[in-house]
Amino acid sequence: MSSVPHWVLSARHSLFIRRNLQLLRHKTDIPLVQLLGELDQVIPYDSVSFGNLVENDGLKEVAKYTAAIGPAKEIYAPVNSSNYLAGVDKDFVARAHHAGLQVHSFTFRNEDRYLAWDYGGDIWNEYDLHFQELGVRYAASGVYPGLHSTLAGLGVDAAFTDFPGTLARYLKHTTSCCR
Repeated sequence: MSSVPHWVLSARHSLFIRRNLQLLRHKTDIPLVQLLGELDQVIPYDSVSFGNLVENDGLKEVAKYTAAIGPAKEIYAPVNSSNYLAGVDKDFVARAHHAGLQVHSFTFRNEDRYLAWDYGGDIWNEYDLHFQELGVRYAASGVYPGLHSTLAGLGVDAAFTDFPGTLARYLKHTTSCCR
């Protein structure tokens, strides 16, 4: 790929379809993102499910035609019917990185109805889980003691959000990327 800025070509429904991305890869230098929907959903116009793509062999296949995957964050950090985290697949992002892919998760939202109760109504706690190494903001404070064991910092590379200002403030406050 050339030194084209890291823009994401986004045509939401088209990016779920593998064949579109495979064809587009040869027509642009723009890094492409394979969006990943519900694991049991068969990819439109395909014979495999998104669940197949999150397995190690599937991730290696995706790396042949895209620079990144865009999983729904619930794929690796699902919530249960009581709106609590139902477990976190701490190896998911590492496996994607090992396959040569960045991880651009979706969709981060500020509203309480989209936040698991574990986050205490604070989107920054959710960002800690996905971006930080140790969940730095609350790990030492004890404000949410049950949260510390979950906040392992998954190493997500980028995010789709409905609130870019909130994410920008978080990144400016917690990392050196936006200072």
